[in-house]
Amino acid sequence: LVQKGLSPSLFNTYRDCSLKFYFKYIAGLEETEDPEEGIDTASFGTVIHAVLEKNYSSFVNQSLEVQKLKQAFNDLSSKVENEFRAIQVNGDLTLGTNLLNVKVAEKYLQEFLATEIKLLGDLKKEGTTLKLVHLEKELTSTIEVNGLTINLKGKADRIDQIGNTIRIIDYKTGNVEASQALKIKDWEALKDEKFNKGFQLLMYAYL
Repeated sequence: LVQKGLSPSLFNTYRDCSLKFYFKYIAGLEETEDPEEGIDTASFGTVIHAVLEKNYSSFVNQSLEVQKLKQAFNDLSSKVENEFRAIQVNGDLTLGTNLLNVKVAEKYLQEFLATEIKLLGDLKKEGTTLKLVHLEKELTSTIEVNGLTINLKGKADRIDQIGNTIRIIDYKTGNVEASQALKIKDWEALKDEKFNKGFQLLMYAYL
């Protein structure tokens, strides 16, 4: 594991439960999953990530502009449906819970776009631009512990530059209460698993 590289998710698994860490990363055991007829949480998150990555891919190394961004997000409905079908979700996407999930995914993306457009407008008033630097960026580094070299790794969903500030984004489709999960006041707080997402972002920043 030290040679392959330790990731934020690996660390968080250990922080949550050392036995689960052993089963998954040392013994190589995986939980059995029953096939689902509908859309599960993982599939939902995968679709959101895929749509965002594809829509933003043409903007890498460019400053974001409102009009071009709106054009990229045209026809969200078909893009969301295509991504659900790409991961071979079982069942009819036009009925019941599946249809509801498709519509919720669209709503999430619309709200994300609205937030981004507002930010770009605010930055323009300040005379600042937002440059998209990386998407799905593989990050690596090493640390020395008691003479042992440990490889660290991670993948940031997106890295921006706003003025002279670097912004690291990790997309989450679940409920993340920023005041509880991200605002870490001291290092001791990191021992609490409720700060897993904050720990993840700190590690990306370090990398």
